[in-house]
Amino acid sequence: MKSNVRLTINDIAKLANTSKTTVSFYLNNKTEKMSDETRERIRKVIEETNYTPNPVARSLNSKSTKLIGVLIGDITNDFANKIVKGIDDVVQQHHYQVRLVTRTITMKLKLIMYRECLKWV
Repeated sequence: MKSNVRLTINDIAKLANTSKTTVSFYLNNKTEKMSDETRERIRKVIEETNYTPNPVARSLNSKSTKLIGVLIGDITNDFANKIVKGIDDVVQQHHYQVRLVTRTITMKLKLIMYRECLKWV
């Protein structure tokens, strides 16, 4: 099933003949009380539809964006590059994402970017 329409958790539930709550439990690895048959139906529908959860919807529900903002002046600097790579390596282990902004940093830009980062929270 290929389409330009983004599937929702409700669509997956309908296709798997189960509830939205059950699909949510599956997506959050809370399947201990779920039958093998239900788990397999959901897995199969997700695989066949190439479903991926919408990160915006997840962040609204969990009240967490899982984003880390990094503002850096010169990424071509080897030291800065290593720092950014280290940050990225660690945050990925915890299922976070890095939003990297590279610019010549003035005090005005620092304030603007700080305010922008606060909007993500």
